[in-house]
Parts: sequence; C-alpha cells; structure tokens
Amino acid sequence: MRRTLIYLGFVYSGILSATSCLATAQQESTSLRTQLVTFDIPAQSVGDALAQFAEQSGLQVVFYTDYVQGMRAPEITGRYSPDAAIAKILAGTALHADFVDSHTVIVSSSEADAGSTQKTAQAGSIAESLSGSSNSSLWERFRLAQATEGAPTRATSVEKENAEQASQTEPVQLQEVIVTAQKKSERLQDVPVPVAVLNASTLTDNGNLTLLSYFSSVPGLQIQPSADSIMNISLRGISASTLGIQVNPTVAITIDGIPFTASSSLGQGSLVPDIDPGDLARIEVLRGPQGTLYGASAVGGLINYVTVDPSTTDYSGRLEAGVSDVYNGSEPGRNFRGAINIPISSSLAVRVSAFTRRDPGYIDDPALGIDGVNASNTSGGRIAALWRLSDALTLKLAALYESSKGNGLSDINVPTAGFARTLGLGDLQQNYAPNTGKFEHITQAYNATLTAKIGGIDLTSISGYNQFHTNYLYDYTDFFADYTNHQYQTPDSLTHSSYTIKKFDQEIHLSFSWPEKADWLLGGFYTHEDSTLEAYDFAENPTIGVPVPGGVYFFEDAPSTYYEYAAFGDLTYHITHRFDVQIGARESHNNVTSGTFFNGSLVGNVATTSNLESSGNAFTYLVTPEFHVSDDTMVYARFASGYRPGGPNSVPASALCGGCVVPNKYNPDTTYNYELGAKGNFLDHRLTFDVSLYHIDWKDTQIIVSTPNGLASYYANAAQSKSQGLELSLTARPADGLTLAGWVTWGESVLTKNLPASSGLVGAPGDRLPNSTRLSGNVSLDEELPLSAKIRGFVGGEVSFVGDRLGNFQAAGAARPDFPAYTKFDLHAGAKYESWKANIYVDNVADRRGYLSSIANGGSPYAIYIIQPRTIGLNVVRMF
Repeated sequence: MRRTLIYLGFVYSGILSATSCLATAQQESTSLRTQLVTFDIPAQSVGDALAQFAEQSGLQVVFYTDYVQGMRAPEITGRYSPDAAIAKILAGTALHADFVDSHTVIVSSSEADAGSTQKTAQAGSIAESLSGSSNSSLWERFRLAQATEGAPTRATSVEKENAEQASQTEPVQLQEVIVTAQKKSERLQDVPVPVAVLNASTLTDNGNLTLLSYFSSVPGLQIQPSADSIMNISLRGISASTLGIQVNPTVAITIDGIPFTASSSLGQGSLVPDIDPGDLARIEVLRGPQGTLYGASAVGGLINYVTVDPSTTDYSGRLEAGVSDVYNGSEPGRNFRGAINIPISSSLAVRVSAFTRRDPGYIDDPALGIDGVNASNTSGGRIAALWRLSDALTLKLAALYESSKGNGLSDINVPTAGFARTLGLGDLQQNYAPNTGKFEHITQAYNATLTAKIGGIDLTSISGYNQFHTNYLYDYTDFFADYTNHQYQTPDSLTHSSYTIKKFDQEIHLSFSWPEKADWLLGGFYTHEDSTLEAYDFAENPTIGVPVPGGVYFFEDAPSTYYEYAAFGDLTYHITHRFDVQIGARESHNNVTSGTFFNGSLVGNVATTSNLESSGNAFTYLVTPEFHVSDDTMVYARFASGYRPGGPNSVPASALCGGCVVPNKYNPDTTYNYELGAKGNFLDHRLTFDVSLYHIDWKDTQIIVSTPNGLASYYANAAQSKSQGLELSLTARPADGLTLAGWVTWGESVLTKNLPASSGLVGAPGDRLPNSTRLSGNVSLDEELPLSAKIRGFVGGEVSFVGDRLGNFQAAGAARPDFPAYTKFDLHAGAKYESWKANIYVDNVADRRGYLSSIANGGSPYAIYIIQPRTIGLNVVRMF
C-alpha cells in the first residue's frame, strides 16, 4: 500500500510538487514555540485542524495521512503558543508533535504499526531536506495541497459520532471550553469576565430542562418566579424585583448573542423565555455589567443561549427518550427529542431538531378535586442551515419555536391566619378558583448571521426577530377583598392578562487587527420593540351584583414601543505578548412611547387614556488590563458599567390615582463594577480556578411608587444600592475520569440610601436587597470508569446550598417575606455502550421544600413558590 505523507507546504506521494503560497516567518525555534499566536480553528478532523494550525502559526507540519484517519480535533480558539496549540489538537490521540528545526514540526504516533519508526524517520528526513537553510526562498512560501491516494479507511458511524460528541456535546475532561462572551470565540480562561458555562447535553441527560431546575448550579444566579409568568432573575444581588415586580430586567437574555427580552418595563421586560436545552450547545452566564457589548438591561449580567450549528463534515444525529416521577406526582413525566445533522454538500448543511415533553404536576387542589394541577406540556423545534458561499462568505439561518401550556399555578398555599381558604391545607396543596393559573407561552426566534472576510477585516451581520406571547388567568380574590370600593362580592375574581412582545434587532460589527498589536471590534446596533398588554378583571359569576355588562370590573390596554440606536467599539492592545489592555465604549439613544387605556366599573365605566413619550442617551464603558502569567493563567482588573433605559409614566385614571401627582418620566439607572479577577489552570488542566472580588455601585435605582390610595403605581428614581462580594470556583481532575468541582460565593447586596416616603415602602441603608444571598455554594463529583471492554460507566452527584433571602420591601408595619436557606442533593449514574447512553438521576434526593418567592405584593402572602420535590428519572440516548 502506498503511503501518503502530508507536508503542509507540499505533498510527498512518490514525487514532490509545490503549490501556491503560505507566508511563513523564519525565526528561532524557542521563540516560535513560545510566542503567543491567535488561533481560530473549529472542531474538525485532525488532518484539517493541522492544516489550519500550519497556516495560522506560520510553521511547516509533516504527518502521514493514515495516522489521522477517523480522528477529530476539538475547537482551538484563543491565544496560545504553537507548542500548546498543537498539543491541544492532538490531545486524546496517540499522536505527538516534535520540532525538528526552527520552523518544522513532525506529527508521529506512539501506537503505529511496525513500520512507524521507518516512516517517522522518513518524514523527518524529508522535512529536514525541505527545510533547507533559513535563506531558502523556495520553501518559505507554501500552501497545503490536498493529497488522496487509494481508498482511505473510513471511520465508522460510531467512531464519528463519538468524535463528534467529544468535540461538540460531551464534557471532555482535558478539552478547552470555548465561549463567545465577548462576541468572538475564545477559550474560557482567556476571557476577562467571570463566565459560568453549562453543558446542554448534561442538562438534558439529568432532566434539568428549565431555569428553575439548574439555576443553583451557577454562581451568583438567583430566580424569583412570580404568579403572573414573570421570572425575576438576579446576578450578584442586582435584582429586577428590588422594588416591585414589573420593572426593567437587570439580567439580559440573548440567543446566540441576539437580545431576546424586552428592554423596557413598559414592554414587560421581566417576561423570560425558558428555552429547552435540547438543541443548545451550552448556556453562558456572564456576571457583572455587560452594557458595552450588549447594551440595555444587562446591569447585573447576561444569560446567553448558544445553539448547535449545522456541520458540513459529517452526517450525525441524536435520539432521546426519558421518563420521570416526581414526589406527589399525579402521573409520570415524559420527554422525547431528536436532532439530525445533514451535510448536503461540502459547503451546505442543515440541522433539524424537535422535542415534546410532559412535566408532571405535583400540587393538588382538594377543593376542586384536582391532583397535579400544575402539570404542563411543552413542545417545539428548531431548524438551521449553514451555507459557505465561498471561502470568505458564510450565511447561517435559524428558526426556533416553542409552545408551553398548563392549567394551574406552581405555588403552594401555606396556612396563614386571616385567610380562611388556606386553613386545613396540607403539604403541596393550594386552593384557587377553577382555571386559576391557566397559561400558554409561545416563544419564537428567527435569525440570520452573515460573516465575511474582506481583506484583513472580519465582518459579521446579525439580524434577529423574536416574539414572545403569553396569556394566563390569575385569582385576585384576596387582593380585591381589601378594597372597600369593590362593587361586587363573588366567590372569585379572576384576572385575564395577555402579553405580546415583538422585537427586531440588527447588529453589524467589524473585527480586525491594526496596527500589529491592536485588535479592534467596531459595530452598530438597532432594535425596535412593540409590546402590548391587555388585562381584564372580571367576576367568576357576572350575574351577581355586577353593574356593567359582561362583569368587567377593570380593563387595561397598554401598548408601548421602544427603539434604540447604538454605536460601540472595543480595542484590545497587546502591550507585550503577556500584557493586554482592553478599552470599550458604547453610546446609545433610545425612545419609548406608551399609551394606556382604562375602562370598567372601577373607573366609572368611562374610558380614560394617556399617551406619553420619552427619550434618552446612555454611555457605558469598559476598561480591563489583563496579564497572562502563562498560556493558561491570567489576572485582570475590570471596570465596567451598565444601564437600564428610562421611560414615560402613564398617568393613572383619576379613580385610581386619588389626586396624586405623577412625574412625566423616570430616568435610566446605572451600575458601575470594580473587579479584580484571576483564572487559569495548572498541571495540564488537572486543576482549574476562577476567582473574582467585586464591588458594584447601583445609582438612581428605578423603583415603583404606589399612589396614595394604593390602586395604581408609577416609576421613579430614588434608591441607591451596592453589591460586593467574592466568588471562587475550582475544578480538579486528580485522575483520569474523575472530576471534582465546586464554587462558593459570599456577597453583600444592600441599600445605601433610604427609600423615599413617596414609595410607600420602608427601606434603610444596610437593608438587604430582595432575592440576594450572603452565602451560596455548589459541590459536584463525577467519575467515569470502564465496566468492560466496550462499556463505560459513570456516576456523579451534586450538592447545592442556597442561602437565606428576603422578599420585596414592604409598607410600614408589614414584614418582608423571609426565605430560609436550603440544601439540595442530586445524584445520577449510567453507562455508555458504543453509540448508546443511559442515565438514571434523582434530583432533590432529600425532598426539601426550598422556598423561592412569595406573592405578598400581589395580594396572596400565603402563596409560596418552591423548588421541585424529589424527582426520579431515566433518559436513554442513541447517537448516530
């Protein structure tokens, strides 16, 4: 059999032939091997990865094609020495690299056949003869010439899927984690931002399919669910629920870097999509203000859902089925999901995925005789196409759709004095009117990403259209019972609300290096949002004492629009090959319009309206000096800011306002982050660490102010706050197959100024911000071990500790809700056999009742949201 020797510069296949040019610089061997180089090599075959390594490093690489058949290399993105980069390409294989002179490296195998010594020697001899002297102009410029000879051995589908799995979906122990936190692909340890990364396939394997099921795995992240389908999310104690429910979000949500949630409280910015992780590659959680690169409402941080891209390399797929049983569940849960990647040609690929799941209900309503009233059904899918129109032009199109429906709330009613409907209730029970909590959520996300190389400039255009629609029914009986002017007495008064958010985003940015030591990112951004809210308060039985047709007590229609223009820039200057300084800035202009229309017996059956408009500018910045102690370790300081836009105040109807005076608008609020951090790894990635010490000043905090009669509210700027703390994450791999990981956060998030008396709320300096913890932590252990020649088993567990938290600020004389600390234990075990994988998991092993939030501000102080009770599940996966 004839052997093919690939020389990245020419091909030896019985004869030598030279092709077009590859610029290389002849330097000293030590300098070349240790100098940091920026690599951008996607996950692909080892042979192709070596080709790109040669092109980007300026080195000449020699190897035999049969050495690399069927092997895959992980993504290599970031600044590495060539020594480190090629070692990562070859990690997990029997290959190793040896430098034979200042600009030539040979890849050889320690497990090759009997002829390997001769072949390696031959390759070395050829490489040496080709290298020649440093003055040899003939060999200074070469490009890879593809060589195919005979019928190369084709990898089996199992081998390909295992390789694909190792490079894309499964957490490989010694593989680099790549993130796009700064709008470019980088190694996690090279990003001067605290970033937590969740592997999506691990989430699905263990049944963690919603934010509420995995938030405690992320440092500094807290979730406060609400009865009206709103999830207030906080990072580092910066919470949108600080002084009310419907305020601008403090944590931005993006899908593939495209903003999803509304930017304004008037657009119901706290409505959060809960994306199923089935076709995600990972979830990136960035802590601290991200206003410079991501704009509005990232004052506390950002959650980025990263989807799986189509691959033009291999046909592959994944099928998964699972069942689960929750304590007190009325029926088993189930889920089915599948994905397929189809490479139509070497330049075009399509990926299609779909899922459906039934989340079992575990809360009963004995008054209605309904068990598992909070069961829900969710289904959806995604289709994406990747088209490489040329070597310099790539287009990706994607569409995502998800729908979720349910017939009940997921809160429990804790027996409380003064509320007769709660008396006699037991564990995991509630008492509401029929259909209370009935909901439907529809999430849609469409995007087009165009990337082009124009000379030395990389251009990226991202266009996105998102739509989120939700409607629900909620029981406000106890809320209305407090009002003496309530004009009818019925068993239950239900509120029907419908929200729709439509959002278009367009971003174009350029990245380039000029001069040699400066890396630039320059861009422009535009967003336009249309939001609508329709809310009806009506009697369950409109024939009892209702003075208006149809039983409408109060109707509100609140449409709003928001648009924003922004220009941003980011410069990273490499002062030395170890010391960088990053400087960024963003200037934004926004405009908000709002109209509110009222009707119903509460306002005298006379329609009242208001239309207001406001605009404003915001400037955010970023300064980050960073020092790379080594290729794998860095220290940095980070100074960054974020903002939430202001907006107009809709003047309440006279019947709601009680003679109040409402300001025309409220202003933006801002956060300023001062941080010291270090991250990296030692011992060939056996020990990884990430530590951050931060202080955040929160200025002009937006608050909700109640009208004197308590029937309406408006927005104002008054509060001043701070959040400071320490975050430490460690991962250790003391032996092959064994991973120990843990993190701990300590924080203090408090007011630094009294809440104004006009807010109707009590808060003094030193009072803790809502939904913030002083201490939280997480410890996990995972071990993979061989069970037989073809079967590998795995076992693991996780312990999450969530510290005590306080609820929203209250009026004088009322106590703030107190949520005690809790600890949750999770276990999982399973086995892999070729392309099959089975996983058994038990979440919340001790069946703890961890309290997350209450609806005290909504009139139901006895309504408590809890973590899901003990859940046992089984997932089976088939990859091909």
